[in-house]
Amino acid sequence: MAEKMPENRTKTGQFRPGISGNPGGRPKMPEEFRQLARENSIPALQEVVNILKNPKSANKDKLKAAEIILDRAWGKPIQGVEMSGPSGGPVEVKHYAQLSDDELEAIIFEKLRSLGKAETAGTD
Repeated sequence: MAEKMPENRTKTGQFRPGISGNPGGRPKMPEEFRQLARENSIPALQEVVNILKNPKSANKDKLKAAEIILDRAWGKPIQGVEMSGPSGGPVEVKHYAQLSDDELEAIIFEKLRSLGKAETAGTD
């Protein structure tokens, strides 16, 4: 006998459109856990500093300790993202609100054609 899917899933196991897989949200961390972590944050950081300053620590451990300290002191570095258009050219920005209905229709038809669905476009 086939296993029955929960009501929020399709036959293939995917979540149904518009239905969350986690309606209750992320579980809250128990306050006792948070308090214990905060009480031990200074000793934990001191241990990281000890690893960094210990001449017997392996270089990989010193590097990780330095990364931890710098991230907490100054924040993680911003990662740059380079974007380019086709063939490395500039990114084309289209303001669809300024296009005519014919221009919008041509864009939609071209996108459908590229997806192999153009034969169904424009039929009422």
